[in-house]
Amino acid sequence: MIDVKRSLTRVIEDPHFSRRERHLAKSSLELIEELENREVYHWTEMARFALLTEVRKKVIGSQAATKIDSFLKRHRVKRP
Repeated sequence: MIDVKRSLTRVIEDPHFSRRERHLAKSSLELIEELENREVYHWTEMARFALLTEVRKKVIGSQAATKIDSFLKRHRVKRP
């Protein structure tokens, strides 16, 4: 998991990535840290984590990942 966090941090700090890609990396990193501190998972959180894994393995492109991430954000559980 540390490797994933380092990779996301590099993407966030690298200006060669698009603003959308950096935003996706930042939200993914925040989600990972949040999930590490909780025990209850919602299906959208697990799906976003799986999406991150697929992007890292280069199974899915960044444009498709962005669209899927947008869908998952719309369907996530709203926390008070």
